[in-house]
Amino acid sequence: MSQSMHNKLGNNNKIGNKINRRKKKNKIVIIGAGPIGCYLGSRLAKSGCNVEIYEAKKKIGEPVQCTGIITKEIEKILDSNILYEKEIIINNIKQVEINHNIKKNNKSAVIPIDDIIIDRTKFDQHLAKLAQINGAKIFLKHRVIRIDKTRNEVYIKFKNENKKVTYDILVGADGPTSIVGSNINSKQENIYGLQMRAKLKKGFEVDKQTYKVFISKKYDGYFGWVVPETEKIIRIGLMGRNVKNTKKLFEELKKEFNITSGEHQSGLIPVYSPRKKIKERNIFLIGDAAAQVKATTGGGLVPGMKAAQILSKQIITLQKIKPYNKKFTAKKLQDRLKKKYEQVKLKRELKLHKIINSALRKMTTSEYEQIIKCLKNKKIKKILFEENRDNSTKLILKLLIAEPRLILFVKNLI
Repeated sequence: MSQSMHNKLGNNNKIGNKINRRKKKNKIVIIGAGPIGCYLGSRLAKSGCNVEIYEAKKKIGEPVQCTGIITKEIEKILDSNILYEKEIIINNIKQVEINHNIKKNNKSAVIPIDDIIIDRTKFDQHLAKLAQINGAKIFLKHRVIRIDKTRNEVYIKFKNENKKVTYDILVGADGPTSIVGSNINSKQENIYGLQMRAKLKKGFEVDKQTYKVFISKKYDGYFGWVVPETEKIIRIGLMGRNVKNTKKLFEELKKEFNITSGEHQSGLIPVYSPRKKIKERNIFLIGDAAAQVKATTGGGLVPGMKAAQILSKQIITLQKIKPYNKKFTAKKLQDRLKKKYEQVKLKRELKLHKIINSALRKMTTSEYEQIIKCLKNKKIKKILFEENRDNSTKLILKLLIAEPRLILFVKNLI
């Protein structure tokens, strides 16, 4: 072989190596195959990332630990036609009845809304299937036992074997007791959500298009709920800080609807904190693991999916720039993601919900009664129906203008 031919082959090899390096995919490991983890994985896999999702449970979407009620904001994220076709949406809610206490002679206000009730098991499984269609690999019954941050390794138990999984980026979507979070010293406060899916007895049927909320001083800033699937099947529940007291109040709520048995669907609800650590080098938390939950309602689906959109866009952008390596990740990743991942708008929304929850905890019984009176204002009802409740800043400003008496409660925000 001539020297010139050898040089050409050598140059071709160098070009080939450069192309291979450019085509190298970052390996993104997501812990938790809930809706947020699968939605994030789906977006990343669709862009060409190498995505692996590990889930400790044997079946996605079970057990259910959610009321299933969400705003129409979800339609900006997912195709609502598919949600109807797959019977994921099981009911439409047209009004919310806000009650002060649970007794039949209580004070109440009825507000028109346009929300939906979803089958959470089908919803979660739909997102998992989308992730797989887009190229993500999902591993069930794989439980994380240890994480080595210095080596970018996760040790996972499957059956009786321990597996070692390497990653370029690790995402914890593993809920309020996140093992990924504990490995970056991310502290988390949780409250208790007690819920039961039950069939109502004769004479206790409900309006299937009305969602009932029960507020009271004794609920310590939180509330009870009755979410109808049909006229006879409901999801009844209560949120609270103290598990013993929450159980007692939950029994009182069930008694009002003559419920003695049903399917328990309880779980922990993370409390949002703007100071919570949600990232460290190439490790990120998202969804319940990052406490991206509205403190007023305990709702985390929409905020978590919005966070997944933000994080996925930034990871996809960085992948187009160059493949990850330890030096690049340590020096560049945090700086480039910081502003976008902690996007001001999402953080502001969650912080506002926390402030409102703190105000509710300070309110007196008389003030709760005043709130019910204010909610009967026709202008207030119109605003609550027309405005996006996932944009709380704009909503609250409009409410204060429409009903000046609400300013009386501003003192509780201080």
